[in-house]
Amino acid sequence: MGAVNTTYTFTATDTITSAKMNNIIDETTITVDAIFGTTLDVSSGKLKVRAQGITSNEMATGSITANAIAAGAVTSSGILDGTIVDADISASAAIAPSKLGSGAFASGATVTTANIVDASITAVKLDGAQTGTAPIFGARAWVTFDMTRNAAGGTDALLTPRFLIGSGNVTSVTKTAAGVATILFTTALPNANYAYAGSGRGSNAANEPLVYNTFAGPKSTTQLGVNMTDVSNNFVNFPEITVMVVG
Repeated sequence: MGAVNTTYTFTATDTITSAKMNNIIDETTITVDAIFGTTLDVSSGKLKVRAQGITSNEMATGSITANAIAAGAVTSSGILDGTIVDADISASAAIAPSKLGSGAFASGATVTTANIVDASITAVKLDGAQTGTAPIFGARAWVTFDMTRNAAGGTDALLTPRFLIGSGNVTSVTKTAAGVATILFTTALPNANYAYAGSGRGSNAANEPLVYNTFAGPKSTTQLGVNMTDVSNNFVNFPEITVMVVG
């Protein structure tokens, strides 16, 4: 079969007339023999672009420009994993904060070093109040806890995990003595040379908290021991202590 089907075959005795020729032209359809490659397909005798038939082989370099893409047309499902590399992104503020939607990073998603090209992220501007080029470092872990309550929220003085008012990368805070506790990190820190700071809210003006780590207290990649005393060096179970870890 040829590339087209005329839908009519002349016999040896047929007379060619203008009506027959017009019918042949009007009724001619495309056959599959007209297809070369995988870009096109035939449907009911007509040519169409095959599903996923247009690939990078059919598109010239630079053939798709910004004004050829409708707003919102490109979504994460339309981009194959690993197809965007640093060479595809403009060096001058290619992705502005306004281009990231509220769901740009899914809840619970993890950004690892494998997702970031070396040196692609330098100084980060968190909001309009941040200026200058000095680096900004985030907390590796933080926790606000109540030494007077157990993990379930009940009031007691037992040597058990304490109530977490709020936290990040902290699994538990366990009381080991009056005014002494051990913070357990959920994910281990890179090393034990991190910085930490503690503060708290006293129950009255005479017992303002002092939070510190003793020489003998634990300080490792997985846990940090903290002592809590008042201005007279008395160990106190304060109702609100906050500790942050950076490094």
